[in-house]
Amino acid sequence: MKLLPFRSLTAGTLLFVAASLLPSVSDAKDGDVITRGRCPGGVKTKLKASPENGRVEVEYEIDQARPGDRWRVVIKSNGRTILRTVRKVNSAGNVEVRKLAANASGTETIRVRGKNLRTGHSCTLSLKVPF
Repeated sequence: MKLLPFRSLTAGTLLFVAASLLPSVSDAKDGDVITRGRCPGGVKTKLKASPENGRVEVEYEIDQARPGDRWRVVIKSNGRTILRTVRKVNSAGNVEVRKLAANASGTETIRVRGKNLRTGHSCTLSLKVPF
């Protein structure tokens, strides 16, 4: 039985762990663009942009958060704030924020920051919208 050198096993493990911590971006059905991320405390986030009758529907979800916590959510499109709100986590541990925004010509960058007002932890996701 041949053993792998410890160094190569460790490097491979570190690469896998590092890749799993990065936000993932995927294209979903009907031209949707989706990215996912993780925040401190095991909280998961998802940002989705969808074409909607010449506009862009932006959805931001926070999952597995502590029920009752309040989160400040700021959505920006090409650096301009299009929504600033505070939402309370429901009993299932979820928050969902939606905004229908104007669709600028060319590629848009949508950036969302969610901040837990109790802990101060924040999560940021961004994606490029080609439609």
